[in-house]
Amino acid sequence: MKKILPFFVLFICSCTSTDDLNPIVDQFLTKYENEGSDSAINYLFSTNKSIGKEQIIEVKTSLSKVLDQLGKYHGYDLLTSKKVDNTLQQYSFLMKYDLQPIRFKITLYNPKNEWRVQNFQYDSEIIDELEQASTLSK
Repeated sequence: MKKILPFFVLFICSCTSTDDLNPIVDQFLTKYENEGSDSAINYLFSTNKSIGKEQIIEVKTSLSKVLDQLGKYHGYDLLTSKKVDNTLQQYSFLMKYDLQPIRFKITLYNPKNEWRVQNFQYDSEIIDELEQASTLSK
């Protein structure tokens, strides 16, 4: 029993930690919580110089319209984290709001020695996906 308990404690700690977030994602979330979505989006897209200002404005405008309808922000939960060696990472977060949650997907790419955002998506389809999954498991 003594050997199992330390392993179990280690397993629980490793599952609940968000310490292994990419620093770009960590900074994005910090800015999102402290400064708002516009500042966070500006930071995220500043890591990829090939993304034009028009695209950034479009993302910020459309996201702001959605967020304005959701009410007060209440934090986030990490849903998934997928990595392909030291080249590609994708994170999915459940962003919690009064009315309903919204999902953020952030994909990062490291072509050489510098991570940059490759893709940012948001949607509210997580609720529909959970409903579909629950009907499939019946």
